[in-house]
Amino acid sequence: MIDIYKLIMLDADNTLFDFSKSESSALEKTMKAHSLDYDESRDLIRYKKYNQIMWERFEKGEASIEEVHSERWRMFLPQLDLDCKELDKEYLEFLSYESHLFDGAYETVKGLYEKGYKLTIVTNGSKSVQERRFASSEIIKYFDHIVISSDIGIAKPHRGIFEHAARLSDVTDKNEILMVGDSIYADIKGGIDFGIDTCFLNPYDKEIPKEIVPKYVIKDIQELRGILL
Repeated sequence: MIDIYKLIMLDADNTLFDFSKSESSALEKTMKAHSLDYDESRDLIRYKKYNQIMWERFEKGEASIEEVHSERWRMFLPQLDLDCKELDKEYLEFLSYESHLFDGAYETVKGLYEKGYKLTIVTNGSKSVQERRFASSEIIKYFDHIVISSDIGIAKPHRGIFEHAARLSDVTDKNEILMVGDSIYADIKGGIDFGIDTCFLNPYDKEIPKEIVPKYVIKDIQELRGILL
């Protein structure tokens, strides 16, 4: 049992929330709005591929957030003459109504809250989209703070977003903070660069770069209970 932590920072999408389910629903509604056929086994895989490429570029400082939101659509639907900005706006509107938790996420967060940990969500994304999604989830009542990159103008993996989250919770000792997330760059490298312990949620056994060493590696969010409770 670990007793040293006071503040647990948690990523939202693909850590607590099943973002693939949200993506699929929002993508289907967006494509159907433009009279395009949607096949989840084909289209979701392709969209996720290009979306991941652009977010990884963003996390490495190789693309702006505006480029993420436009280029993912250009790559996904190169054959169509569509306004990518408008398409992305429609998609994000649909996405803002999608909120699906992973099995065990609610019980895990509730257990951490009842144990006395301070809990903060630290997420990249659009404030309007994330706030609407979180507001409709029963899990959000257990969090003291929600830090959204677009709201403060700093995105993971920049150390500034972690510093902001720590300041909000009035935890100054970095030894008392743990960051939990599924992105090896945004969550884990970002947390390490800030000087805090990290827990990498790695359900698909992604290869971890040798230079990035999380303190914990788990395959299911429920395993966090075995570490912290």
